[in-house]
Order: sequence, then C-alpha cells, then structure tokens
Amino acid sequence: MHFGETIKYHRKENGWTLKELSERCGLSVAQLSKLENEKIQREYRQSAKAG
Repeated sequence: MHFGETIKYHRKENGWTLKELSERCGLSVAQLSKLENEKIQREYRQSAKAG
C-alpha cells in the first residue's frame, strides 16, 4: 500500500471527511487530496527533473 492509499484508508476507517482531517492535521483539503491521490509526489518528481 502506498502512502496516499494509507492516508485515505485510515481517514475512511475513522469516518472523517477530507475537511475533518484537514482541521485535525493542519493541511489544506487540497493538499490532503493531492497526497491521497499521490499527485504531490509526482509533481515533485516532475519539477526535480525539470530543474
């Protein structure tokens, strides 16, 4: 299981929405969504290749 899948699994196990998890952890809903869908990691890799 990847990192994003783990976050999503535990969030759903606790019955939390992205908004509720956002309020608990201090990350924005958009950031959490990107983490769950593993877009942040891909964006980081792409920018590292470009740089």
